[in-house]
Amino acid sequence: MSRDYSAEINEFWPTIMLAWKAHADKRPVIECNLANKTIAAYPAKEYIDDLSERSRETTHIEFDRVINDGGIMVFIRDNRNLILQSYSFSSSELKQEGLTI
Repeated sequence: MSRDYSAEINEFWPTIMLAWKAHADKRPVIECNLANKTIAAYPAKEYIDDLSERSRETTHIEFDRVINDGGIMVFIRDNRNLILQSYSFSSSELKQEGLTI
């Protein structure tokens, strides 16, 4: 079940960008933990490899596509609703919003 976490992403966006910029050379995934209100950068391969077998391969493919395009991948961890959901932001989407990575 997919939920819309746009408001939470907007709320944490400055911190998401700080985490990304601090670790961009390592090509991380960024996780927003809503319960703890924390943002963390994780090594992408290890993070994605910990996902369910069902979503692992498609997430690796999506991550590679987004990163090669100059974008970022953000995961929302909503422990209260038992949801881990990814969002991909391509470089063109970021530029349309006036954002740079």
